Amino acid sequence: MRQRRRPRPVLVLAVGLLLAATACSDSEEGTADGSAVSDTGTPATQVTTPATTGGGGTATSGGTTGSTGTATSTQPELEGATWRVVLVADDDTLSVREDADPGSTKIGQLAWDATGVTTTGRAGSHDGQPWYEVTKGSTAGWVNAAYLTPQLTAAEFAADPEPEALVDQLAGALAARGDLRPLVSTHGLYIDDRPRLLRFMTDELAGILTDRTVRSWTGPACGEPCLSATFADYIAVPFVGAHDDADAVVTTDDLASGPSSRIPESVIRPELAGFHHVTVFDSGDDPTVDGLDWSAWYVYLDREPDGWKIVALSNDVWAP
Repeated sequence: MRQRRRPRPVLVLAVGLLLAATACSDSEEGTADGSAVSDTGTPATQVTTPATTGGGGTATSGGTTGSTGTATSTQPELEGATWRVVLVADDDTLSVREDADPGSTKIGQLAWDATGVTTTGRAGSHDGQPWYEVTKGSTAGWVNAAYLTPQLTAAEFAADPEPEALVDQLAGALAARGDLRPLVSTHGLYIDDRPRLLRFMTDELAGILTDRTVRSWTGPACGEPCLSATFADYIAVPFVGAHDDADAVVTTDDLASGPSSRIPESVIRPELAGFHHVTVFDSGDDPTVDGLDWSAWYVYLDREPDGWKIVALSNDVWAP
């Protein structure tokens, strides 16, 4: 039976190969609000700006209209809620604008890792993307809600059984070559293929596990695309192998490690650092390689109005 345990208070990490993380956004500072266009021309693309397709939908009828013509409404459940900025590179910022519109005047900015961002209860929609009116210290204005995730403590996340259950559902869908779309967030699904951050839009996930299209992947030891495999062979097969292993350990908000693992700062890239995650760690089974066949998968989650959803996947393995 697979083991499950809660986050470890101390991380014991063997210092080994460092795979440098590079930012996925090459937008100008402070343009992370949907004003730039993501490169989504192929099913697996290198993200040049963070995701801009958020959940929610259009504002309800009876709302007001801002100076740029964007419809706004009041959503009481948002009033006083706290958020953390996500999907912004560590050399970028999240723009705060006068109205719920990427074309409106920029009046401030939030750090890529800002916490304690509070929503006022006012929400808007621009081109189908939800925007929230927020405050943070002396900064107040509108931001693209796709760059926010609910701020929960690690203890609150660990106490919720739904995230780990969702990871089990993910493993089931991958094993059965089923439909990933019900499990995936409105952001789509990101794959951390260092140094690239690949984004698969929700409609691109339809049939992807039975699609025999061979794609280029970076792999843990390359630093550039060097592997050719289908999505199922590169993602589904190794994930299910780790998840279903009898010795696999499942934890929350934890960093797993084996011999010659990456140093902690490089395991989770800045764009994904604000999301809570579930870790699936397989310590390996081959006694002849001294534990070098270990594998760690990180499943990043966002809590949307209809529950937890999967935002991204990343994998850390021994890279000779």
